[in-house]
Amino acid sequence: MKPIEGPPDPEVHRLCRRCKRWFEAADGTVLPSEFTGPSAYFDKPRFQCSRCTKVRRVTQASIWIVFAVVVGIVLLLEHFGILH
Repeated sequence: MKPIEGPPDPEVHRLCRRCKRWFEAADGTVLPSEFTGPSAYFDKPRFQCSRCTKVRRVTQASIWIVFAVVVGIVLLLEHFGILH
């Protein structure tokens, strides 16, 4: 799962939409566009390498966990009357 060495062949290799490196087609997946507004419905699916997919999943999970912990702390402080 390393980027290719040398000049890419667009017939064989795929450009990752996130890291902008060229990979073998088997080193990733074709995913729909991330939702950025109504125009996202018209965008075609694009290739994303496995490493970028994993980094994105870990980042999203971390953000949701931190959000849940903060909400939990706020609810706990409200329960004990520290926050009004």
